[in-house]
Amino acid sequence: MSENNVLEDLKMWQLEYDPYGFLFNDGWLDDQREEEDVLQLVHVNAKDLLINVGRYEEGVYKIHVVADQNWESPKAEFESTDLEVVNQKVYEFVKLYARGKV
Repeated sequence: MSENNVLEDLKMWQLEYDPYGFLFNDGWLDDQREEEDVLQLVHVNAKDLLINVGRYEEGVYKIHVVADQNWESPKAEFESTDLEVVNQKVYEFVKLYARGKV
């Protein structure tokens, strides 16, 4: 995936919650301070679509893709303790849902 494609996909998302510098800090997850709320992106056109990243017990990071505020039945879920894998998966979801379709 080229850097230009990533930038185009990222333009489709608004940073709703980003205390660790997701866009400008390659080590954004390394800087995370063991708080549950880590990152939330909201689609710029489909405002009911969001990507949420949280940290939970045992250092498990969970990513949820949620539509229509339906947290009980997310469109996609992922979890891992590996920060590099979590970071890659966030970008995969950014790309996969960039067009706002679920």
